[in-house]
Amino acid sequence: MKRVLISMLTIASLGTSLGVAAAAPASAAPANHCSLGVLCIASGFNYTGTGINVWKCGEIRNIGAEWGSDQVRSFQNNQTGHVVATFYNWTGSEWDPIGWSRAAENVPYAPEAFYSVPGGVDGVKPC
Repeated sequence: MKRVLISMLTIASLGTSLGVAAAAPASAAPANHCSLGVLCIASGFNYTGTGINVWKCGEIRNIGAEWGSDQVRSFQNNQTGHVVATFYNWTGSEWDPIGWSRAAENVPYAPEAFYSVPGGVDGVKPC
């Protein structure tokens, strides 16, 4: 399977603040106003369409089951501490990593592998 490595450019400096953001809603309309500490994912390019926000570290969130598979067309990684989010495809038997993003990063046009059917993003581990 084709692997995709997203550019890990840091486009915004978050300073030294490592505070935890208030809990974001499980699902929200995407916008250019992604809360600090959250990975905001959108089904449309340039942060349009429907969205889902993830922030809980240490586990893969099955966004394919709750939001929809193969839909990640843009995202804002507004987490703190330069953490790395991992994007996964579900192969039917295991989670297969297909891309990464180091905070803070805004990606208005995600790689085609993220929304290719059936091999796009089904799960996300935000940090």
